[in-house]
Amino acid sequence: MDRAAGSEWSEAPSRWESSGQQPRSLATQQAFLDSAEALFSRSGIESTSVNDVASEAHRSIGSLYHHFQKKETLVMAVVDRILGDLDRVVEFRLRPPHYKGLGIADILSDYLRTALSIERERPGYKRILFEVGLVDEETRSAFKRFRQRLDGGLVDLLLERRSEIGHSDPETAARFVVDQLSAMLWARLDRVMTPTQLEDRDDADFVAETVTSASAYLQLREES
Repeated sequence: MDRAAGSEWSEAPSRWESSGQQPRSLATQQAFLDSAEALFSRSGIESTSVNDVASEAHRSIGSLYHHFQKKETLVMAVVDRILGDLDRVVEFRLRPPHYKGLGIADILSDYLRTALSIERERPGYKRILFEVGLVDEETRSAFKRFRQRLDGGLVDLLLERRSEIGHSDPETAARFVVDQLSAMLWARLDRVMTPTQLEDRDDADFVAETVTSASAYLQLREES
């Protein structure tokens, strides 16, 4: 999967990239990671062989084993890169300066658009993390920490603007809205198992309607 420049995932750090590697070697390594992630997303990890990955990357199997000693090493490299990319996105998106001068409705819109952009660009990353997380506690814990950091950070951003919230219990309301947005995103993106009433509407409409609903629940008011 080629991560386009300017996307949510671009310029993401990876502990699997060595500063001492030559550009050609690094490009080969990334080709294997891109191909493995694409195949794992489509077919599952168990159903994908190292030969499949080498073929998808248009590289030799010997070259693959030069970079990754075994399939398990490759799998964990893919997982590590995904988690590193997620951390980078959250680190940027949760910086207060990013939302300077913006109200709650704008923050919620930005959150939803970002989440949808990530899912559209890299639709299988959760499948990979889920499959590995079933057997690897470290991966499971890392993704849980990511979700806690993301959701907790969003709650904090909303409560920094509690003067906009007309609900009688701003903290409970902010937490409920964050959980509500997560559930709605999950339902929208998992159309096979959880079809929704708005699945025929585009993402822009979905974001607008979701923010309208959340704003009504929070009883948002304009600051004077």
